[in-house]
Amino acid sequence: MSASPAIDAAPFIKDIGRGRDNPTDLDFERARTLWRAVLGQQLDPVALGGVLIAMRVKGESVVEMGGFLEACDDGMLRLDAPAGQPVPVVIPSYNGARKLANLTPLLALLLASKRVPVLVHGSSGGRDIPAGRARRVTSAEILAALGIDASRSADDVYARWSSFAPAFVDIADLHPALDRVLQMRRILGVRNSAHSLCKLLQPVNSRALCLSSFTHPEYHAMLEALYALPAISATRDVLLLRATEGEAVCNARRASAMQWYRDGISEALEPDDSGPMLTPKGLPQSFGVAETATYIEAVLAGRLDVPGPIAWQVESIMRARAARLRAIELSSR
Repeated sequence: MSASPAIDAAPFIKDIGRGRDNPTDLDFERARTLWRAVLGQQLDPVALGGVLIAMRVKGESVVEMGGFLEACDDGMLRLDAPAGQPVPVVIPSYNGARKLANLTPLLALLLASKRVPVLVHGSSGGRDIPAGRARRVTSAEILAALGIDASRSADDVYARWSSFAPAFVDIADLHPALDRVLQMRRILGVRNSAHSLCKLLQPVNSRALCLSSFTHPEYHAMLEALYALPAISATRDVLLLRATEGEAVCNARRASAMQWYRDGISEALEPDDSGPMLTPKGLPQSFGVAETATYIEAVLAGRLDVPGPIAWQVESIMRARAARLRAIELSSR
């Protein structure tokens, strides 16, 4: 497919390219227009690089992120919730592991074992990582080692859900245009707005329960404000927690508090045990694919206990989902 005609990026760069000290934030409409142009390949390469670097230096405002996110609705794989099983759980998984075992697949499999439709989306190939930088162990690799290959289409996802297994969709299939922007990191050497936006996608046509995570306080504050926007809160319930190496799963050694956002309400969920970190029995010392997959198999088979923090996270997700299911039932009467 050929790119659409280029648009003039200069007025946008003039506003956002003033640095951190004197920037002009875009309003919602201009932000949406700009990001649609980015995704639609309507900027020449120099202008695209200028936009991405300028926005990285300035930092996205909440309103800009809302406009960018709405623009991402175009070109995204759309999914229907299974009949009789509304409110799928959507788990972004883009960071992987470089120090600790990546247990996002365990979280997904535990939820799926309770007959919850689970969609994990992320990057499976490290396509956005600049040359010379170490790759992380991704959820896609671990799921594949457990016999769950990536789903390439909506029908593939539905087949996984019908067998009560989680589905994994690579960002290249979930949102090819956004994946192209993610890959700009290989050229520019730094992350861009797409690296935040991919973790906020909600591809389910009905309401879903989305997991979200943060690492830096300023990003936490931005997400809190973003999830309060009516356009965002109308399509999803969110459980937000401090990330484990960038992943939206509790640290197996100590549970993280979560914030539950729904219908304009924010509720703190606090784990019962906030004591010292304890290493669960059998938790692998290495973060490799084989070791992590073997550990997850042992937990699922009951040979090892589910780490307490992750068990608490599963319970919290089930509570939030049950509340949404009750709300749906009441509204249908």
